[in-house]
Amino acid sequence: MRSLLGDKFTFLTSCEHYFCTECLMDMIVAKIDSGEIGHIHCADADCRRSLNDLDIKNVGLSRAMLEKYEQYSF
Repeated sequence: MRSLLGDKFTFLTSCEHYFCTECLMDMIVAKIDSGEIGHIHCADADCRRSLNDLDIKNVGLSRAMLEKYEQYSF
């Protein structure tokens, strides 16, 4: 789906919203850094669904950040 939207937007499979990839990545990194992986939600104020693993892993996080996410996930 990313190719249809370009690199600037990401489609969230968990709720079917589109967001700026850079903004979404910043939000996810902040949550991972603070250890709040259970609180990674859609950025749409009216939605607030939790992002699934696929959405989090496909946003383009660094390998180190993905490892940190997986470490907190278990």
